[in-house]
Amino acid sequence: MSMRTGSAQGAWLGRVGTGGHNGAVDLRPELLPPPVSRQRLDELCAEVERIADLLETRREAAREAITAFNAMTGHEGWQSRGV
Repeated sequence: MSMRTGSAQGAWLGRVGTGGHNGAVDLRPELLPPPVSRQRLDELCAEVERIADLLETRREAAREAITAFNAMTGHEGWQSRGV
């Protein structure tokens, strides 16, 4: 069993920490993605959860929600698989 500190575990899992820093990838500041506010992250998470619920019960509504989410987040060319 491997024991990792919290920050090492986060880096190992690929999570981005505060300030957009990821210990596994050390990018120059100009290559980092723009910071995202906690409010925006919460909004995105809520929408992903809503879409997940739709996938359980209303596939066509989920497809439409995914298309809208992709457009809202700038991923118009992305397609969902199996929806």
